[in-house]
Amino acid sequence: MKIWKLGLVLIPCILVFAQETPAPAVKPPEEVDQALRARIAQFYHAFESGKFREAYLLVSEDSQDAYMESSKDQYKKCDTVKIDYTDNFTKAKVLESCLGTMRWHGGNMPTTVPLNSNWKLQNGQWDWCYVRPTEVMTPWGISKVPPQSEIDEAPKTKPVIPDGRAMAQMILSSVKVDKQNVSLHSWETSRDEVHVTNAMPGSVDLRLEVPNQPGLRVHAAKTTLAQNEETVIEFEYKLDDAQVLCGDCAKKVHGTATVQLIVEPTGKVFPIAVTFELPPEVEKQLPKELQPKKK
Repeated sequence: MKIWKLGLVLIPCILVFAQETPAPAVKPPEEVDQALRARIAQFYHAFESGKFREAYLLVSEDSQDAYMESSKDQYKKCDTVKIDYTDNFTKAKVLESCLGTMRWHGGNMPTTVPLNSNWKLQNGQWDWCYVRPTEVMTPWGISKVPPQSEIDEAPKTKPVIPDGRAMAQMILSSVKVDKQNVSLHSWETSRDEVHVTNAMPGSVDLRLEVPNQPGLRVHAAKTTLAQNEETVIEFEYKLDDAQVLCGDCAKKVHGTATVQLIVEPTGKVFPIAVTFELPPEVEKQLPKELQPKKK
């Protein structure tokens, strides 16, 4: 179990357990198996009840810092799916299935999360122990954990544990815009554009929320971007349309409006400020303190 997110990939999501053909295994001694299952049940019960200090009592001494550094998630129910014993039944890898929730489109959706953990038998009892992962599963595929050489170069003030939240944030920030400010002329038809790129290992959908501004049109060339794809969002102010819809107000439009670019399923929002510039002759007549600042 990757304990930095309670031994799991803590971007909550629906995952499918891998289907593997198990190799023939020697059946563990019944008393050994029962003892481990009892400790596993006790450990995960702490995460069902939200009493995380109780789980700490089942952590190996050499893994206590890792456990303390981890973030904790509460689950409704956990069941042991599989146990693989090694080293003459003194070590074990455990696959646990836990029922939790994930945030999706502003609401909570039930989801089953697979949790992997490692256990070792010492001093006559089974203890949870931390094993550094080499990769983690995300909703967009497998992500590699930085190599040990990079971790060795990190500050040694505290144990270096892969940060699930940081990795999630890195993935979610992989959709980028080249700018968040566009300029249009209030006295004539004009255009500007914003470029959007998706560096995430998976596709995303784009949604635009455009204010009711006469004459303003905002259009995305693509609303779905695959990995490493780019699209253009075109901003256009058409004076003729503004005059038809609003009469003389087309001559008075100025200031800014905000267009919201929303990325799904990450929920990332890019506010894009649209500035309607004044005609040069009008701008010169404004008091100095009211004149727009030049970039």
